[in-house]
Amino acid sequence: MRVTKQLSFFFILLLAPMVLLAQAKSKPGFVILNSNDTIRGIISFINEGKIGEELRVSLNEKTIDLKPNEVLGVGIDGDKFYSTQIIENLLVEVVVEGLVSLYRHNNEFYVKKIGYNLHKLEPEIVDGDKSLQVRKNTRWKGIFNLWCNDCPSSVSAIASLQAKEKELIAFIVNYNRCVNAEYKEFRAEKKWFTFKAGLYFGFSQTQINSKFSETVFPYLSRKYTSADPTLGILFAFSSPRISDRVSFQTELIYNAAKYYSFIEVQKYNRVQYFQTDITLISLSLPLSIGYKLLEGKWETTLFAGISPSYNFNSNATLFSEEVENNLVTSYLSNAFNILAIDIGPRGGAVIKRDFNLFSAGIILSFQSNAIDNTFELSSMLNRFSVSILIQNK
Repeated sequence: MRVTKQLSFFFILLLAPMVLLAQAKSKPGFVILNSNDTIRGIISFINEGKIGEELRVSLNEKTIDLKPNEVLGVGIDGDKFYSTQIIENLLVEVVVEGLVSLYRHNNEFYVKKIGYNLHKLEPEIVDGDKSLQVRKNTRWKGIFNLWCNDCPSSVSAIASLQAKEKELIAFIVNYNRCVNAEYKEFRAEKKWFTFKAGLYFGFSQTQINSKFSETVFPYLSRKYTSADPTLGILFAFSSPRISDRVSFQTELIYNAAKYYSFIEVQKYNRVQYFQTDITLISLSLPLSIGYKLLEGKWETTLFAGISPSYNFNSNATLFSEEVENNLVTSYLSNAFNILAIDIGPRGGAVIKRDFNLFSAGIILSFQSNAIDNTFELSSMLNRFSVSILIQNK
């Protein structure tokens, strides 16, 4: 396999969504100032994760830099809400707000019950000796035993409770419900896991580009092209609660293509005719990372990954005929060996929109694979496809 160029191309494809992901911290939202006035604009955090972190608000063509001591709260539309009233001089995410509330800053969780002090959850403690051993700490569960003893179902759940976001949210929401306390779970509409499946069909323009010595392979063309139908199944997995833009997807793609070339070579009183027929039938199982670039009526997702391809019932047949001194000689042989399995890069874009019962759109994709295993021959298959996608919502 010619992996060097393929992997380089793959990393370039993968890098583009990651760069876009780094820019995704700027989102529309609102800021509540100390005066209780609210301003709306594009919110971006300048020093996210640091004490005294600043935020930047872009309003029309004006940009305002604010510090936590100048605001009461910051909200991202349809997403997170931050408050400066939890820890002084720090923007803290409000995860659940109620009789018992849950807060988060970076990977640290804090809990508070009305009438009690704020507590930081520390499931692990680093011993101060030279070994710096990390040991489990269950003292934080004692806080819940004290606060939640008026709800039997919550008390029974404490022993197995883990200091993980999903479990903490479920526990605190359950307690507030149990005691009939008003509460608000921010980002409740964002699911922890989504799965979407779709079927697509379309056409592929494929091209085989070969490098070889004409003295060794006088019968081959340097370029073969074909336009053929393609059929695939798409499975997409995502966690909107963690990221509403990043997804993982896998596909199962069937492609069948035929290529043909005819070459005539004349030398002195001898004429050679070469007819090459190439049949490629393949199943591909791409694995990709997707990044949602545009939202709205039409949603655009870029994706990049690798595509293992299995070539079955594939062959390259050479029919040659030589005419010399009125003597005709014919041969039927193998033109070159086709790789059974190869892994190459794959990338593209999914552009779709939602309808009442399903989503529909198009898939634009590019894929590259090596198809030969002969030392003197380098043949790469490049496939550009346009397909219509039907997917569940």
